[in-house]
Amino acid sequence: MTETCNQLASHECIPCKGDVPPLVGDDLQEHLRGLDHGWLLVKEHHLEKEFTFPDFQTALDFTNCVGAIAEEQMHHP
Repeated sequence: MTETCNQLASHECIPCKGDVPPLVGDDLQEHLRGLDHGWLLVKEHHLEKEFTFPDFQTALDFTNCVGAIAEEQMHHP
């Protein structure tokens, strides 16, 4: 779980900084192909991925980690 969280934390959400148009069409599909397995594109608007964990505490730790990264990036999924 910590490895996944560290991987997420190593990325920066440039579009959230403003003045960047959203990806659409072929550009969006190309980006999607570059992601790890399991990501779904919903209505060319947002991405979804289901994460599973062995227990509640691990799921909570992951959720808190993602929340902290989202707050730091000012991107609130």
